[in-house]
Amino acid sequence: MRNYITEHRWAEDINSKVSGVIVMLLDHDTPGLEDELTDIQHNHLGLINSTTHVHLDERICLEALVVRGKTSEIRSLIEALGSKRVLQLRHMIVG
Repeated sequence: MRNYITEHRWAEDINSKVSGVIVMLLDHDTPGLEDELTDIQHNHLGLINSTTHVHLDERICLEALVVRGKTSEIRSLIEALGSKRVLQLRHMIVG
């Protein structure tokens, strides 16, 4: 039931406060990508509570951002990150 309420709030109420995780896979060898992602994160400092960067192999990295804020602001962050050349981006909002 809690998941249903959170998903409804995420879809309907752009001003509600939510928490969640944004996970990205990225290719370390993509020129300029890490700088672009860092700039986006610096522009959204009020939303990001924590970041983790894990090297999965010589090329591929996993980055997880723990976020909390208004749904509209988190959506904006997800869109900005997704507009870059990341291999995969997923998010999970937990309320």
